[in-house]
Amino acid sequence: MREQGFTLKAEKCHFLQASVEYLGFVVDKHGRHVSVSKVQAILDMPAPEDVQQLRSFLGMINHYSRFIAQLATKTYCMNSLLKADVDWAWSRECESAFQGLKKELAEATMLVHYDPAKPLILAADASQYGIGAVISHRGPEGEDRPIAHASKTLTETEQRYAQIEKEALALVFGVKKFDQYLAGREFVLLTDHKPLVTIFGSKAGIPIVSANRLQRWAVALMGYSFRIEYRSTADFGQADGLSRLPLHSKDMFDVNDWGMSEVVHQIDVEQLSETPVDARKIASATGKDPLLARCRHLVLSGWPDKAPADIQPYYQRRFQLSVVSGCVVWGARTVIPTALRTQLLNYLHQTHAGVVRMKAEARSHFWWPGMDGDIERLSQNCPQCSLASKETPKVPLQQWPIAERAWERVHMDFAGPFRNEMFLIIVDSFSKWPEVIRMRRTQSADVIAVMENLCVRYGYPRQLVTDNGPQFTSAEFSDYCQRNGIKHLRTAPGHPQSNGQAERYVGSFKDAMTKMLAAGKTDLDEAIRQYLLRYRTTPQSTTGSPPDELFLNRRLRTALDRIHPDVNEKRVANQARYKEQFDQHTKAKEFSPGQKVIVRDYRHGPKTNWTAGKLISRKGQRQWIVTVDGDQWVRHEDQIKLRHWRSDNEEPNDVTALPEIPKQLAETTSSASMKTAEPEVPAAVTVKPEPEIPAVPEAITNPQPLPQATNAEQPALRQSTRVTKVPDRYGYEKGKM
Repeated sequence: MREQGFTLKAEKCHFLQASVEYLGFVVDKHGRHVSVSKVQAILDMPAPEDVQQLRSFLGMINHYSRFIAQLATKTYCMNSLLKADVDWAWSRECESAFQGLKKELAEATMLVHYDPAKPLILAADASQYGIGAVISHRGPEGEDRPIAHASKTLTETEQRYAQIEKEALALVFGVKKFDQYLAGREFVLLTDHKPLVTIFGSKAGIPIVSANRLQRWAVALMGYSFRIEYRSTADFGQADGLSRLPLHSKDMFDVNDWGMSEVVHQIDVEQLSETPVDARKIASATGKDPLLARCRHLVLSGWPDKAPADIQPYYQRRFQLSVVSGCVVWGARTVIPTALRTQLLNYLHQTHAGVVRMKAEARSHFWWPGMDGDIERLSQNCPQCSLASKETPKVPLQQWPIAERAWERVHMDFAGPFRNEMFLIIVDSFSKWPEVIRMRRTQSADVIAVMENLCVRYGYPRQLVTDNGPQFTSAEFSDYCQRNGIKHLRTAPGHPQSNGQAERYVGSFKDAMTKMLAAGKTDLDEAIRQYLLRYRTTPQSTTGSPPDELFLNRRLRTALDRIHPDVNEKRVANQARYKEQFDQHTKAKEFSPGQKVIVRDYRHGPKTNWTAGKLISRKGQRQWIVTVDGDQWVRHEDQIKLRHWRSDNEEPNDVTALPEIPKQLAETTSSASMKTAEPEVPAAVTVKPEPEIPAVPEAITNPQPLPQATNAEQPALRQSTRVTKVPDRYGYEKGKM
């Protein structure tokens, strides 16, 4: 001290003391305390009788404001008596507050010393007419020990703030009040208003719909390093009391805030200056609107935990609503009362700008619940807007039912004029099988002729889908469809999507023909044939199979099939080998029409007998038609033998002619026939032209014919008496022949 030039008076100095009293405070190692000797005068002071005495009392109390929580609210009724236009009236409320303050001063809480090494906590809260803040150190056991208290009475302008703005003002007030403690340090900011955590603490940025004042305060707090936390009101007494008992203050806390509010208000007024209404009319109508007036009151006083259904649209936006010059504002948009909404809608609709433009213009300036729906209804009810409107949004796709079989539903349409010609396109819905027919004329009779040509091959379809062309809407075509049981379905006019199956193929056909002809094809018919073959044999993406397989139930053979090995070569070789082996035990038979034969007779059961008959004609390679007793049977060559004798019902000369033989051979044959009752006849005699006979001696130039067999010479046939069991496979009843 000597080096610094200090001069001390010994009787006024005390060294090595446990505590020191200074400026009405007692300072010790634990912190600051209220000096009992200094506050005794306050404790003994009688109730003030005029404004001057009241000012003296409040001045003494304010000196110890750091020790009294909720001081601003507790002195509110006494501060009201200091106003110039208020008559002096010391009420019971003032007396109660007066005695309570003296008692709290006597029991003042200790304030700890500021320690740069300990964590800092700043809690702030707001009430209807005051804001308060407490800065504290957090102890080792998690308890908060106050360093200082601060509170402030809200001005009339600030009292008109929305509740969320009052809460934000409390935070900004606390930060600026204790700036000397907080600057350059990280601290925790406590609030009991949860929306402020999003506005002031969001890492994604400030919400756009926040009020301008909140956005400006959020920017101001960016100069501090803090972490904002939410604390329920029940656990937030240290700052809540200060806000409800604030210190009287005639000074504006945020000097620039009033000017900014005026700027915001001026902008709002200018935005509506050219409209049928202005901000003054809106503020007046807001007070007369029961719902919006209640909403404005809740914005200023605070929202309940739950709101009725009629006010839910405003309750959902309660954290973004504010009040400016009597108008409820949502962000930068003014909330319009019910009485003024029609005028603004008519103003928007003056130029018939359309729904989208009207919504965009309205959203830039004002809002009310259901505004978008009101704009849409206004445009829908306007004849000019409806008649000049563009295409409506497409309805959900309604697909055709899937056909169950080929040629059940057929789609038809015309393609052209293409290269000065018309083509009729027909597509099967089930298999996607196409037909392309070049049409010289497109009348109903020509279409019917094409349909008849196709129906001869494929039959009549169940359903036929076309557009509304004159050839399809004529009475002639309608009668044709009704006569043949075809259900004719026509799509809506001007909506080709309904017949999309044919329309898509029309486009594919035109594209393919254009490319093929451009590539050098000169014959259009040849190009169409090649295109149809390729299209019919190519798998489709919708069905996964080629059209020919689904439509014909087989694959068409194309030039590409030559690439695959022929599996039939091995099959042909196997058949040839089998025939060779089988034919080793067979003998060829040659028959001709008119020959007498005996054939197998199955009329009496599986026991086969032979019956006389006569060949009529060949049926196939190995089958013949045979007449037996006036009936015609079909028998295989294995079931036929040549017959050289005449049956009872045949004419005498109705025998098979045999070739003439020389006389010597005839005599030999005659002598041989005398020895046996029946000559041996070959099993099969082939009827051929007579061969040339060489010259023979005169003695044998006149040979005698062979003797004819008679019925007496033929041995009698008998039926077996053995009883046989008939197999079921012949279809006869058991036990019957």
